Amino acid sequence: MILKQYRENRQFLIGSKLVELRVSDIHLIFAIISGKKKVSGLYCSRNKVKFVRRKDLQILDRQGIKNLITEQLLKSNKKKDVQDVARLVCLFLCATLFFTSSATLSWVYVKHMDDWNKMKNYDWGTTIKDMLIKSIEKNISDPWKVQGCAILLFVNEDELTRTSEEDFIYKMQIEQKEGQEGGEEREEEENEDEEEEEEQEEEEEEQEQEEEIIDQQHEIEQEVIHIEEEEDEEEQVGEEKEKQVKEKKEEEKERDATPLEQVVEEGQVQGIEQEEEQNEGDLVEEGEQEEEEVEKKEEEQGDATPLEQVAEE
Repeated sequence: MILKQYRENRQFLIGSKLVELRVSDIHLIFAIISGKKKVSGLYCSRNKVKFVRRKDLQILDRQGIKNLITEQLLKSNKKKDVQDVARLVCLFLCATLFFTSSATLSWVYVKHMDDWNKMKNYDWGTTIKDMLIKSIEKNISDPWKVQGCAILLFVNEDELTRTSEEDFIYKMQIEQKEGQEGGEEREEEENEDEEEEEEQEEEEEEQEQEEEIIDQQHEIEQEVIHIEEEEDEEEQVGEEKEKQVKEKKEEEKERDATPLEQVVEEGQVQGIEQEEEQNEGDLVEEGEQEEEEVEKKEEEQGDATPLEQVAEE
């Protein structure tokens, strides 16, 4: 097998020549047009892939891809479903031909095919080659364990060099690729501008929402303050009313108590006046009695004078 002819520096000994498996050979064999962006990442969460979330996929293997294509998507003519069929065909090639490292396909490859317009901008040829060479270096003592695109190695020596026709086709593909890359760059710039505009609009919407939330919170705070002020005013009014009621009750008590006091005072005054009148009456009587006694004495004296005179005489 050709795997036994693998040498250092990623080369194979074919006859007396060291031949390298080039990325351009992969492009030519599979008619792949790759971009310059690296297919990066060893792990990717399924939640980060829009296509996976949209289809609610838990795993993605060969049979699962077939079922999606035949049972669901081919029955629809929607643009998004048509794109999903093309995307799944590419994923089926990845699972069965290019990246055959496990029974299920890594979400990393699905993620790089999530955007249909940007999928061809990634360097798929280098990714296919790197995976194959790494697997060869790891399993050089046991070639049957080699994984990846091993079908690339099932070629004759003459097939490792391009014919004039293949060279012409390859040059045409390169020119077409360069033209497409120019258009793709413009598309990318336009898409980036659109994305920036969308992001800016989203930021503006978020800012507006935040401002609305702040305004609503301010209004709520003002309403709370107004309610508290009204409650304070009501409390003050209630206190004033209670105070007024108490004052009225005290005034009523005073009014109710005044006649009794006046009666008592008038009674006392009448009693004093009566006592004074009685005292005056007693004095008058005493005076009259004294006068009577004086008169009696005078009369007695008047009656006694002649006798005294007779005696003296």
